[in-house]
Amino acid sequence: MNTERLKELFAFLAGHGSIEELAAQETGKHMIIEAVPEAEVMFGFDQHSPWHCYDLWTHTAKTVDGLDDGLPEDLYRKLRIAAFFHDIGKPDTAMPKKTEDGSQHWSYPNHADRSAEISAPYLKELLPEEEVNEIMFYIAGHDLFMNLNENLDPSHRNYLNAANVRRLISRQKELYPEFECSPEEFRRMMFLSEADEAAHKEIVYEPDGSVKDTREAMVRRTVVIRKILKEELM
Repeated sequence: MNTERLKELFAFLAGHGSIEELAAQETGKHMIIEAVPEAEVMFGFDQHSPWHCYDLWTHTAKTVDGLDDGLPEDLYRKLRIAAFFHDIGKPDTAMPKKTEDGSQHWSYPNHADRSAEISAPYLKELLPEEEVNEIMFYIAGHDLFMNLNENLDPSHRNYLNAANVRRLISRQKELYPEFECSPEEFRRMMFLSEADEAAHKEIVYEPDGSVKDTREAMVRRTVVIRKILKEELM
C-alpha cells in the first residue's frame, strides 16, 4: 500500500476540489491509481446499464463532486471518501443480465458490500476505527432505499413510507450489527445517495420505450427519505 499517495488522496477528498478535474490531469490520475490500485479499472469501465450514462469512474467522480458542500466539514469529508469508494466493487460483481430486447445489460449484486470490503484496508490505514465503521456503513448502505417509490401501490413492500424505511433500517442492522445505525446516520447517508442518484441517467426507459424513471425523481426520493428519517423516525 502506498501510504503517502493515500494520504494525498484523502487530503484532496477533505477539501472542495473537483476530483473529476484532478483525474483529467495525468499526474492526478496516477496519484489516484497509486493510492488505490483497484480504482484503475474504473476508468473507462462501461456499466452496461440503462440507469447510467457515464463510465464507472465518471459516475464516481460526479458523485464525489456532487455532494452538498454546505454540509458540516467533517461529515462532508467522510461522505467524499465514501463516495470515492461507493461503487469500486462493481467490476468484481458484474454479471451479464438477459433482457427481452436482446440488449447487453449488467447487474452488480452485492456491489455495495464488495465496495465496503475493498475500502476497509485503505480506511484502516489512516483513520480511527470509529470513522472507519461510519464510512464503511455509508458505502455499504448507499443504495439501501433506492427501490422505494412513492408511485407504487401503498400495499407494495417498496412503497415509499416510514414503515418501509423502518423495515429496511432493521434489515441493514441485521446485516451489519458491528456498525452504529441510528436514524440520524441513515439520514446523513442519504446525502451520499442523493449525489449518487444525481449522477445517473437523466431518463431511464423500459424496453418498450416508455419512461421507467428519471434522474429528477430519483433525487427527489432521497430528499423524501431524508425527511421521513428526520420527522418520523428520529
